[in-house]
Parts: sequence; C-alpha cells; structure tokens
Amino acid sequence: MIGLVLLSWLKPHKNMIHSVRLFAYLKEMVGKENIVLDLKKGARAKDALEAFGEIYPAIKPKLTKVQVAANHKYLRQEEEIPEQANLAFFPPVSGG
Repeated sequence: MIGLVLLSWLKPHKNMIHSVRLFAYLKEMVGKENIVLDLKKGARAKDALEAFGEIYPAIKPKLTKVQVAANHKYLRQEEEIPEQANLAFFPPVSGG
C-alpha cells in the first residue's frame, strides 16, 4: 500500500503555478499587486482570466476587456500560456 501512495505522489503535476501581476483597478479591487494562479497545462489566456474571476467574483464582469501578457508579450485569448510564464493582467486604459 505504501508503494502505491508513493507512486501516486511522484506522478507529474498536471498543473502549472503562475505568478500574476495586476494593474490599475484590478490591483485596487483585489487589494494586492500580485496573485498566484494554479492552471492546467495547456491553459489559454482566457482560462487564466476565468480562473481569476472564480477567485474574485466581483471582478468577473470587468474581465471581458482585460489583456493578458506572458513574459512581457501580449497573448490572444485563445493563445496557450507558456510553462512557467510570469503573467500580467492589463485592464483597458483611457485618457488623453
């Protein structure tokens, strides 16, 4: 029985932990500049936003226009997040 428990413990982790930096009103609403998301391998930018909205439901309606960047490069919503990428969430910017 112990061998089975050890084997299951040694299985590769199917999720990826990503550090996420928040900007503008996202940072203000959450009260933090950085959060951590646990995402499945192969997760897309839109999956990261959905996971964020599940953790912080009050923000969910505001996520439709948020841009996701991975390692300083903007991702399209359907684009896969690279493994071990540092993420950033950018809400729309207005001003003149």
